[in-house]
Amino acid sequence: MCGILGKIPGDNIEVFKASLNLLQHRGPDGYGVWQGNENEILLGHRRLSIIDLSENGKQPMVWNDRYVITFNGEIYNYIEIKKELEQKGLFFKTQSDTEVLLALFALEGSNGLQRLNGMWAFAIYDLQEKTLFLSRDRMGKKPLFYIQKGAMFAFASEMKALYPFLQHVEPNDAVIDIAKQNMFAYEATEHCLIKGIKRFPAASFGIYKNGQLRINNYWQPIDHLITVPKRYSDQVAMFRDLFIDACKIRMRSDVRVGTALSGGIDSSATISTMSYISKNLPGEYSRDWQHAFVASFPGSVLDETAQAKQVAPNIGVVATYLS
Repeated sequence: MCGILGKIPGDNIEVFKASLNLLQHRGPDGYGVWQGNENEILLGHRRLSIIDLSENGKQPMVWNDRYVITFNGEIYNYIEIKKELEQKGLFFKTQSDTEVLLALFALEGSNGLQRLNGMWAFAIYDLQEKTLFLSRDRMGKKPLFYIQKGAMFAFASEMKALYPFLQHVEPNDAVIDIAKQNMFAYEATEHCLIKGIKRFPAASFGIYKNGQLRINNYWQPIDHLITVPKRYSDQVAMFRDLFIDACKIRMRSDVRVGTALSGGIDSSATISTMSYISKNLPGEYSRDWQHAFVASFPGSVLDETAQAKQVAPNIGVVATYLS
């Protein structure tokens, strides 16, 4: 989890830095601010280091003196993409997924989004075209909010980082009306709790230029349906392969990997699969994965501590119980 922030025009840098500090809890490992030569834009980043812990992975990051990125998330298949780009003659200076994402965009633009396996919210500024490109992952796992008023445009990982750019912070009546009908429905809209702030849609990219933001959808689940085998045994085998692959690629990390554990089949299956992967499958992933965290609710019918204690020792996991 990192924190990203950007503003056009790139004036009043002290206010911008104060706004970026509101995201410190999202990124305690690094801090960076980049300002355009003509003060046309400010980009900021609070870093939580997961891939490439060195200073080489710091952001905002610049590619070929043209593209500048601030990125929150993780590109799980960055190793495969990097190898393909290297075969095309590209040279990389870091071991980070950020640089791979930036290079892919420089080469393929918005078309490169189709190749990404991961979770993300990022912005890339093109110094040559004077355009800002924004994108959010398919399921909207990584948050992204923005405000637009006249010639001013700003975006951030959290709404509160945008408050300093608003004249007034007041509730959005539209959200209240939506919540009266369905309290969760507003999450699927652009409306936010604070008036003037909008939610950037999932599975979308946007291009901001000359005071205009154009948003396009790049992915719909209906367009990516797979053929499911008819036999139950084949269905099980297919799901098993997909699940193992999904767990394995998410174990890529330069830091320790932790897992939430409860008495449910989902978390138990996830951590059991991680154990299977570490013992049986070669690959580029973290070997330090044996850390689980269990939320305990003593005296409550919701407490699943007993079930978690049955799972943890059987797969060699060190569990930390929090109450």
